[in-house]
Amino acid sequence: MSRTRKRLSDEVVARLLNATESAVPRETDAVQHWALLVLSGRRQGRVYPLPRAGSVRIGRGADNWICFDADDERSISQHHAEIAIDTESVVVEDLQSTNGTCVNDKKLTAAVKLREGDSLRLGQVPMALMLVSQHA
Repeated sequence: MSRTRKRLSDEVVARLLNATESAVPRETDAVQHWALLVLSGRRQGRVYPLPRAGSVRIGRGADNWICFDADDERSISQHHAEIAIDTESVVVEDLQSTNGTCVNDKKLTAAVKLREGDSLRLGQVPMALMLVSQHA
């Protein structure tokens, strides 16, 4: 693992820990869900929880699950990417966006299965996929 990737992973983990509750209940009380963390830009540090199942569209259009406006980021298309979530996997697909979608610095040409900690870049907006524990 490169030093850059290691540093990024440590930074991502630190931000997510700060975004969760400070009390640490027993591990059996935790409910886990997927989330996207914005790594830089105007929304840096913002965590977007993803639903347990279904699909999530990201873009500048008001009808997206995660909606950026033109003032936030012009590099994101109206309907930029879609993330499908089920009990087994999280899959991202570029929706023929103008500036592309990358996973771990590789531009998507087809749908890709994501893993915890993968970096996701929509246009110029870097994000990371994380598994977050939420305590009941």
